[in-house]
Amino acid sequence: MADADPAIPEPAFCPHCGAARAAWATFCPRCGNALDAPAERARSSPAAAPRPARPVREALITAGVLIAAACVVAAVIIWRGVPISLFPAPSVPPAGEIWFGDTYDAGTFEMHQRWTSVSTGRPISCVAHTPREIAADAARLRIDLDGTTLADQTLSSLSGPGDLIGFSFTPPAAGTYTFSIVGLDSSVLAMGSLPAQ
Repeated sequence: MADADPAIPEPAFCPHCGAARAAWATFCPRCGNALDAPAERARSSPAAAPRPARPVREALITAGVLIAAACVVAAVIIWRGVPISLFPAPSVPPAGEIWFGDTYDAGTFEMHQRWTSVSTGRPISCVAHTPREIAADAARLRIDLDGTTLADQTLSSLSGPGDLIGFSFTPPAAGTYTFSIVGLDSSVLAMGSLPAQ
């Protein structure tokens, strides 16, 4: 058998991933690892080279795990009733509405943890937003349970700057509670309903 022609270089392989490469290359075209000096480069076949670390595959697996974790977190947040939004929802009701929740800030009347239902016996915080400022003796708070009036009182016992009014209430029985801020002319200035179980 004749010797190989020295003018034709033997095929060269990356010692890290086994990919074929040019004999003059300083970096592997597949894995990007630096190659040794030409005299020290591995000239073994790809089968004898170590298996690649597969950085792309590992990156895809990591990305998949992170996406799955984000989906689980989002599902838990949605299930627990925490709103998800790129823009924060207003924390004060629009004029004409009454909102219910865990607590409200006595200075700004911003509602914390807004509720759409409540358990009987659990205290609720309420914030009403009237379309105009009203004096404490110019309106009343009316609370109805399934159409029957439970309370009808002046606003003097409530707090607020005039158009925002805050108060607390504990539902004594199951049913739908309707809260109304009513002017002296019987016009409804703000209203909201909350079911209690």
